[in-house]
Amino acid sequence: MRARVGILSGFLFTVMVLAGCGKAFHLHTAETAQKSPWPYHHGDLEGQSAVKGGSFNGKLDVVWEQGGDRPAGPLTIYNGLLYDPGADDKIRIYDISDGSYRGRLKIRGTPQTGLVLLDTLAFFSTAPIRDRLYAYDLLRNRRIWHRPLRDAVNGTILYRGSLIVASRPGAVLALDPATGDTRWKYQAEAMITTPPVAFEDQVFVATDDAHLLALSADSGNQLYSVELEETAMGSPAVQTLVYVGDVDGNVYGIDPFDGSVSWTIQLTGSIWASPAVAGGMVFIGDRSGQITALNGATGETVWQHQATDVITASPVVVNGYLVVGTLAGKVISFRAADGQVVETRHFSGGIAYGPVSDGQRVYIATEKGDLIALGEDNATNYSEAGQ
Repeated sequence: MRARVGILSGFLFTVMVLAGCGKAFHLHTAETAQKSPWPYHHGDLEGQSAVKGGSFNGKLDVVWEQGGDRPAGPLTIYNGLLYDPGADDKIRIYDISDGSYRGRLKIRGTPQTGLVLLDTLAFFSTAPIRDRLYAYDLLRNRRIWHRPLRDAVNGTILYRGSLIVASRPGAVLALDPATGDTRWKYQAEAMITTPPVAFEDQVFVATDDAHLLALSADSGNQLYSVELEETAMGSPAVQTLVYVGDVDGNVYGIDPFDGSVSWTIQLTGSIWASPAVAGGMVFIGDRSGQITALNGATGETVWQHQATDVITASPVVVNGYLVVGTLAGKVISFRAADGQVVETRHFSGGIAYGPVSDGQRVYIATEKGDLIALGEDNATNYSEAGQ
């Protein structure tokens, strides 16, 4: 009898878990007014990967974690919720405060771009062979429109009232967010390698023939092209200058208005990560495992740290602290000003997409499928994921 009860209890528990994981997401109307500190693939329109304020102090306690699937695109934060695009064709949504599971979006295809959100609408693109761009109503969990988009580049932005997307075969498009209709289209002669970022009425992308392109945000016309030494794979970041790294280890500081190169420095490893920019400094990791902080105005090295592990994910700066993830599952926090290590933590899955933050905590998705919130929580016992 006890065996039967045990089997029945286990069965019911499994059903409940599966039911919870499969529930459809619906946004609460009250949540639409919440501030969103990380709405884009690298935080803001300029791709700076930085949150200037907040209470984060560099500590990496595991505050909460959730299991999911290997990430297919970057995390985003909107309406106090964390949006996690998974390789299992699901977009899972969690409350950032406690990690509670809010539901999923029902989609067809792998959501490889991550999400960008506007009020109650979410936009994302699916990978080949589906090759679709979708607009979803989060209040009703219902598709509003969709259109073909071949092999979308990770990361989409909303700028000057348009949804701006890039396709690896060379197209950059500005679309009407309400209908998906094309407002302008730019067709490059080479493949697009980086997601778009925007600054001062300009949109920046890089191509695989080693050029950085500046396009008009109003018309899509090319304003100028900067020849790089090699291809850039990580998106640019813009502050005073446009900062971008290439696969030969070169980092460039480029005037955003005329495309002139203010400075260039070569690092020891190939660069696939996007830089983070804060406090007049540029932070970038390379595939040799080296993390470098540069003076944003001159390109001079301020400090360096050798993490030994391959880095392809953009670092993030939060409240004066730099957080970096590696493909070996290491997460390191530094004082951004001088490079002093605050804390290091190891996880069982690599980190291929950059951490995101709300100013209080840092959130990572591992290649194992774990979604983890890191910050200061003295009452929390470390989970099995972090050591």
